[in-house]
Amino acid sequence: MKRLVTVLAAPVFVAALSGAASASDDYYIGKWAFDEPEACVQADSDFMLIDPDGSFRIQHVGRARTVGYWSPDDMVLTMEVLTAPSSDKRRLWTYETIFSQDTVTIVVQERDPDHFKATASLYDESVTFDAFRCED
Repeated sequence: MKRLVTVLAAPVFVAALSGAASASDDYYIGKWAFDEPEACVQADSDFMLIDPDGSFRIQHVGRARTVGYWSPDDMVLTMEVLTAPSSDKRRLWTYETIFSQDTVTIVVQERDPDHFKATASLYDESVTFDAFRCED
């Protein structure tokens, strides 16, 4: 989980994509935890919440760290993200700006009903991660 947040939290805040997710892309809608299924019940986990209106947020202890819009195309998610800067050393990038905006491409290699494995890319860096569906 922390690895995906590392990529998505690369200081970025939202530039809207047009349109919401289509019915065929409902798979991604919901609450996802990272790295292991047990993260769904750990209070200090980061979660990715993907909404049917095309928006998403990465949150930690109930507070959004990253927000944005997502656009699915089967096994590829394009995420326009906006994040405030952070001194969190777990992140891949550190920016000295107030807010940062970028596009993250997530290519899904495997997926089943409650899990997907993917690689997120931003600029010339990429991180592979596992995401697990959590009950709301």
